This record gives sequence, structure tokens and C-alpha cells, in this order.
Amino acid sequence: MQTLRRFVVAGLAVLLLQACSSATTGKRFDSLAEFSKAFPGFAVLGRFNEGWPATLTRIDSARDQITFTVPGKGRQSYPGYRGYELKAVFLRRADGKTAVIVLRSKQRR
Repeated sequence: MQTLRRFVVAGLAVLLLQACSSATTGKRFDSLAEFSKAFPGFAVLGRFNEGWPATLTRIDSARDQITFTVPGKGRQSYPGYRGYELKAVFLRRADGKTAVIVLRSKQRR
């Protein structure tokens, strides 16, 4: 029962964090500063193939660690962030290439 309760609480926390973000698929950003404002409560951990302007295409969310694939760079993993929410935000640059920005919640959950 306690495990189920933790699972439900963790799920609600993820939904709340996603709801607090003003970033949705299709949103265009002209700079990293503008992008960062769309994710209050998160800090940038990593940037791959960054280029602006860029349009948000996908957000992968995880807790404690995140693994994702960057086109042309292979599989990337960010382990060791126990208690933090992590996001890999995929963007399509103006030249059609994929950029990925990795985010970590500023506070532990």
C-alpha cells in the first residue's frame, strides 16, 4: 500500500511539473533565455546541437536519471540525480536538425 501511495504521489508531482511549464509541442523559441523562462523551476544541465530559433517537438521526463538518444551523438545518460525531476527537451532547429536541452529541477522532490 505504501509503495502504491509513493507511486501515485510521484505521478502527481510529474503532472504538476508538466502543468507548470508553459512549453508545449509546437512552441517556438528564439533563444536559450526564452526557452529557460518556459521551464521555471528547472536548470539547464546539458545542451546538444543547440541552435536558435527552434521548435519544441518532444519532452521526455524522468526521475533520478534520464537516458535518451541524440541524433548524430548517440545514447546519452544522466545518472546520479536522485530525488530530482529530469527532462530531455527535443527541439527542431530552423535547419531541420534536432537539438536536445537537458533540464534538472532546482529542488529535490
